[in-house]
Amino acid sequence: MKTDGELAYNSKGEFSVNLSVDNITLSDKTGINDVKVFYSVINSDKLTDIDASDAVKLNNSEYKAVYAKVSAVTLNSEHSATISFNDSSFSRNKPDCFFIVFDKNTNETGRYLVSMIPVRYPAYSAVSDTTQIRSESSANRFKLTLDKSSFANGINADDIVL
Repeated sequence: MKTDGELAYNSKGEFSVNLSVDNITLSDKTGINDVKVFYSVINSDKLTDIDASDAVKLNNSEYKAVYAKVSAVTLNSEHSATISFNDSSFSRNKPDCFFIVFDKNTNETGRYLVSMIPVRYPAYSAVSDTTQIRSESSANRFKLTLDKSSFANGINADDIVL
């Protein structure tokens, strides 16, 4: 299945996406119970020592699937549909993509139809008031200013990684 683009981040976790298929006819009986929307969340507390260059096999306790609630399925034509869904834990989990799966009974081929839709997050840049740091320094203080935004209240040193 093809999508018309990325999903833009929104704090409420409410999304709507247009999907289309070529050469497959979608059933006009397709409803919210025939479509699943989900993403995976990795328990980063259990994976603190992973080296990004090595392949890793995750155990069941290290990840979980999170399912969004499909609120509407609207057929636009025999070959396209709009799926509306929401996920109340979206802002906390911050997934990089959603998977949408149409059940086998939703099309003439009797196969599952799958699409992966990336989530686009806003980009911010932080500017420092420091131009250089001496290599022999063990403690440094500098001010970071966000370009076109501001830090939320309660940001502490544990929230910033350099």
